[in-house]
Amino acid sequence: MASEITLFAPVRVEPGVAELFFSALDGLAEHNNRIGFWFYDDNQDEQSIERLYRFVDRWSSRATVLPPLELPRTDYSRAGSSHVWSNAGVARVTAIKNHAIASVLQSPSEHLFLVDADVVIRPDLVDHLSAVGADVISAVYWTQFAPSDPYLPNVWDFNGYDFEHAGSILALRSPGHHRVGGLGACTLIHRRVLEAGVDFSPLPNLRLWGEDRHFCIRAAALGFDLVADSCLPPFHVYRESLVGSARRWVDDGMRPSWFTDRWLTTGWEYSIKRMFGIPREVSA
Repeated sequence: MASEITLFAPVRVEPGVAELFFSALDGLAEHNNRIGFWFYDDNQDEQSIERLYRFVDRWSSRATVLPPLELPRTDYSRAGSSHVWSNAGVARVTAIKNHAIASVLQSPSEHLFLVDADVVIRPDLVDHLSAVGADVISAVYWTQFAPSDPYLPNVWDFNGYDFEHAGSILALRSPGHHRVGGLGACTLIHRRVLEAGVDFSPLPNLRLWGEDRHFCIRAAALGFDLVADSCLPPFHVYRESLVGSARRWVDDGMRPSWFTDRWLTTGWEYSIKRMFGIPREVSA
């Protein structure tokens, strides 16, 4: 199953989210015949399992489910307003992602595209990212981690999730490419990065939480560029209550401006500035 680009996703989402995710991948598969599709079935819901295998059956010449690893089952909750992770859950995801890296290195693929199963992407996104030619590049999407929080990106400047200033976040609202210190969840990685030994294993002398942090530190230490692309934002279905909004985004043609029209407004800009202690301007 030789492909120029291997898409890999661990799948453990609710049925409504799975339907959105795989419908988007159907569009990607129709648009781009350079991509092979690999999955890890981590589902707990029979409908989500059925949707995964329906996609694999439809694209059987290009899609497969990787063999399961012998890993202890861990709790992971997407219920309520936020995701609930444990250290054991992060270790499980780390092992699954490293499994994908090892498998890709045994294939002829030039790129690995890692995407979370709650991230709905446009059919032209992978072509767009690969044309940039970066070592590691993530498509920027926006997440409201708690109902009272402002929308924040899946990329950051330094440490675990820190930003130099408000402008680092505000700049991502406009289409462009940005050097960043960390990224994840919708990432195209060139083979040269993987061959250099970059993976998601935790660095023993750091206590940063989350496998993406350790991947990015490993990559940056070896001199690889980390790039954020804000041209074609995906939709992050962070909680099940967003399924309806995600469907409306899809029905509206997956327009990049959908997010600036609805989420990344002037009020959002004020919220981001307040995070950094910048007072709201008062007109005379």
